[in-house]
Amino acid sequence: MPDSAPHAQDTVRAELLRAAAGTLARSAPALPPEAASFMAQLYAGVPSAELAEATPEAMAAATAGLWSLASQRRPNEALVRVTRPGSSAGPRAVAEIVTDDMPFLVDSALAALTKGGRVVRQLLHPVTPIQRDAQGRLLGWGDGSGDAKRESWMRIEFTGSARRQGSDDGPALEAALRSVMDDVRAATTDYDAMLALLRCAEQEVAANNSAPDTGPAQAFLRWMADDNFVLLGHRRIAVGAQGALSAAAGEDLGLLRRPGVAVFDALADLAAVPQAVRAALLEPAALAVAKANLRSTVHRAQHGDVVVTRIFGRDGAVAGVRVFYGLFAATAYNRNPRSIPLLAQKVDAILAASGVDPESHDGRALRNTLDTWPRDELFQAPEAAILEGARRALDLRLRPRAALALRLDPFERFVSAIVWLPRDVFDTQLRERVGGMLARAFAGRIAAFYIALGDEPLARVNYIVSTTPGAVPHVDMPLLEAAIRQAARDFRDRLGEVLVDAEGEAAAAELIARWGDAFPAAYRERATPARRRRRPTDDVAGPARRAAAVGRRAAAARKPGPPGHAGGAVRPGPCRRSPGRIAGVRAAGRGGRGPGRVPCPAGRAGRLAGRPGRG
Repeated sequence: MPDSAPHAQDTVRAELLRAAAGTLARSAPALPPEAASFMAQLYAGVPSAELAEATPEAMAAATAGLWSLASQRRPNEALVRVTRPGSSAGPRAVAEIVTDDMPFLVDSALAALTKGGRVVRQLLHPVTPIQRDAQGRLLGWGDGSGDAKRESWMRIEFTGSARRQGSDDGPALEAALRSVMDDVRAATTDYDAMLALLRCAEQEVAANNSAPDTGPAQAFLRWMADDNFVLLGHRRIAVGAQGALSAAAGEDLGLLRRPGVAVFDALADLAAVPQAVRAALLEPAALAVAKANLRSTVHRAQHGDVVVTRIFGRDGAVAGVRVFYGLFAATAYNRNPRSIPLLAQKVDAILAASGVDPESHDGRALRNTLDTWPRDELFQAPEAAILEGARRALDLRLRPRAALALRLDPFERFVSAIVWLPRDVFDTQLRERVGGMLARAFAGRIAAFYIALGDEPLARVNYIVSTTPGAVPHVDMPLLEAAIRQAARDFRDRLGEVLVDAEGEAAAAELIARWGDAFPAAYRERATPARRRRRPTDDVAGPARRAAAVGRRAAAARKPGPPGHAGGAVRPGPCRRSPGRIAGVRAAGRGGRGPGRVPCPAGRAGRLAGRPGRG
């Protein structure tokens, strides 16, 4: 039986495709017979179970639509079409792309779609040799030899975000996808030239023996060329008389082909570069790593990485600068930093500056902290800033608590904030709340965040806050850290603090165990320190103290009285679910004068929390 299952599955799949091919022949009789075989390639990556849920009409329409788009294409042209939902494409919006087969096509197209809050529901992506005539008309399939060239055909079904429902952004999305395809072509076409310039930069660095980082810089450039850096752009900036900066002709490659595109906003106009940026650019160091203002549209939609190398003249002064723009490959983030040139020397320098024995307990702990430090921070931050943050992390291992470490970009483009938060309360809501606090504090916006969750009691989030140069407010870091610490405390923590103040630790422990989970989620979320400017626990102080009083009275009512005294004879009755005073526990009145009332503890706690009590 097991051996027959795949055969049976193939038979079902063949029958589904045969039915869809028949529908295609009836609905689009003008299509050539090759269209039916193309349908099999189009759906080759779709599991049979999913294929069985598609109707023959939908499969035929998808095939006919993509075939019609690809029917004629000029060399090096990217055909893009976006169809709104409810039209001939079906109930979902569809993006169709036909272009030459190149690296990063799918990643780049999906990144452009999801950037606007859209969700991809299906991707069909056959890559096959195609034969066309001189006018670009589709002739049929090829075998990869002769005039047949491999083409990438994509059909992407997607749904829009809630804020985009009802909006027609089809033309804008078509233009964005077409621009992304052009960027992919520019980056892949110029890749060999950029790689050659990267190797040239290694030789230029080696020619200068005065820079202290010459050896590590050479090794790092060789490491980059070994498929560890996705080259997307290159520009050489020449330094002329009196320090005038200009872009070298013929060396703008990849995404930097257009003169108006700059990796840093400050370099958009080379005739008006700020003095601080100019000084950093002409610093006599062999190599520098930074994060670009320019977001990549190829491979990964994020701010690109920039590696700057210097060209030194015979007098030892900087005569030019090469700017390599791209993305570090996954290996740069997954490998131990001590196995990566430049980072290995940086880690060793930080360990030496710490003054601890690398083989001691503290030395091994520090080394482990540096191994897991945010990789972009290791590449970009000064050694002193990394050491200060790492020491903070070591202290948090001994005394876990919410904490903050800040690094301000020297050109005020961004703020890197590393925040440690208790793992047991860490969630999306807390991450967004803290991110909002940071964005407001620095008058910026959250450009990116990176979460690290391990076995330790603290989660770590590296926020990148994009700021406006010249308009970054001064921030009191201890005060901001205190506010984050308060935001990271859950309701039980704040309630416990109030009860300890009011009742002492012993009574507070008993009361928090009894009432800590009695308050509904809406109330716990509403009673936060950010509501009013007063003591952070005042929002819960009143209900907590009343709950404590209820607990004391209930405990007193349960105590047995002296012989002959009826005060301790408690006779529980049924609790009434009333929003007001709850009468459910009756006791003999003081001195035997009649029945009295003791509030039902559970009911009173429920009333204080905003819900009816339960006996």
